[in-house]
Amino acid sequence: MNLRSTTTPTPTPTPNHTNSTPIPPSKTPPSGRLFTEQDEIKLLKAYKKSIRKNPNSTPSSLSFGKFSQTQISSKIKRLKEKYHKMAKTKSNIKTHQDRKIYLLGCRIWGKKNGKTSKVSKNDENVNNFKTQDDEASKDGIFEDGLDLDNGNIEDFMGANGESGKADVDLEKFKKGSKISKVSKNSENGNDFNTQVDEAPKDVIFEDGLDFDNGNTEKNMGENGDDLRSGKNIVDLEKFPFLMENVSEEAKKIGFLYFEGLKGLGAEKLKELDDKWMILSMQKAEIETEKSLLFQKQFILVVDARRRM
Repeated sequence: MNLRSTTTPTPTPTPNHTNSTPIPPSKTPPSGRLFTEQDEIKLLKAYKKSIRKNPNSTPSSLSFGKFSQTQISSKIKRLKEKYHKMAKTKSNIKTHQDRKIYLLGCRIWGKKNGKTSKVSKNDENVNNFKTQDDEASKDGIFEDGLDLDNGNIEDFMGANGESGKADVDLEKFKKGSKISKVSKNSENGNDFNTQVDEAPKDVIFEDGLDFDNGNTEKNMGENGDDLRSGKNIVDLEKFPFLMENVSEEAKKIGFLYFEGLKGLGAEKLKELDDKWMILSMQKAEIETEKSLLFQKQFILVVDARRRM
């Protein structure tokens, strides 16, 4: 018997996709985004320059690259919404791109009632992104605001995001002189020093409240003026709630503390006294509630004990 040799047909090879030529990466933004991150920053810079030249300009009037006015307006609207979210909740600032948008947004939309919103030094989500000076210069975020040597601080945006003309004498500041201090001719400053120096000579205090052994009327005019010094005397006893809540630490200071209270003036002391009165009333209500609650609790305990 002759056996015929059978041949198994060779399967047709399927194309190996793994060895195929790789597809070059798309130059379009990921996830179908129309604007790249670089486009967003450049767009915000262009819009910032536009409103600097004309505060009434709108996004629709801005020309930017190949994008239509509708696309530009829509993108700026979304960036504005993103900025306000980050301004409201700093935890939304998660990337360097977010930080750049936030800082530029401060310059564009951060103004309210003539004041520019400030980036606090304590905003960790902003300050955690440490950018070197050359990177900041490359990005151009501070391209028109860092000329300090020439005194150009009118448009300066500092580390705190502050903007606007500064009321500081740069020459005095460079010399290290104090900007805010009590003038030698300051009436309030000299009055306080005079009170401290002269009071022990002619005033006897008991717990810091009693003038001239309690007899102050002979030295007071019709309007409560001190005839000896021309100063207005404030009677702290007219503010019982305030005085009742003076701390033990303040009582130890004595004279200086109570003189400081008088320096606040009757109007401010009345305001503080009213607040202490409200707190005292609230405290009394709480104590009453606690007493009633304890009474109910005691009754429940007695009833439970009887059933045992």
